[in-house]
Amino acid sequence: MDDAEHRADLTVWAVGAALPGIFPELACGRPAGQVSYYLDSPALPCGPGAPAWLDLGRAMYGIGALSGAGVKVVPDVEAPPGVPPASPPELPGAARAYLRQRFPALAGAPVLAAETCTYTTTENEEFVLGRHPAAPTVWLVGGDSGHGFKNAPAWGSYVCDVLEGKTSPHPRWRLRPRATTR
Repeated sequence: MDDAEHRADLTVWAVGAALPGIFPELACGRPAGQVSYYLDSPALPCGPGAPAWLDLGRAMYGIGALSGAGVKVVPDVEAPPGVPPASPPELPGAARAYLRQRFPALAGAPVLAAETCTYTTTENEEFVLGRHPAAPTVWLVGGDSGHGFKNAPAWGSYVCDVLEGKTSPHPRWRLRPRATTR
């Protein structure tokens, strides 16, 4: 990379969990992580017809084995961002208890692998989309509390429409100055 100045009519920062660190003056979220566990369970169907579940009340979700990696089970709790799961990985006791009650076929399934997904979370678990208050040609895109992957096609299309001036960003995604603390 050279030291030349580069100019653009529009700059978009959509850098995932790095966004709050690059723009600390704005309340555009904070980095978080979540550990996903992949269990070996031939008792559950695989492929596109595999079942998925989301239990908000018990903070658990998962999906049947889609890629041969095992049944994905995720305790919906934040972990430190970027910290790898323990090795060898073991499903937390509360998650095993949940599986015994809800999916007995998974209760004793061994953990094949685990991974941490780092993302940006916001106070309201919403996306972030807005112009930087000090630079009107700079847009920030982020937030989403881990839902970005699931919503990427629709969100990407919407962001393009906003950037092209076809629609206005919804106020709930606006950028806010970070609150100062005493």
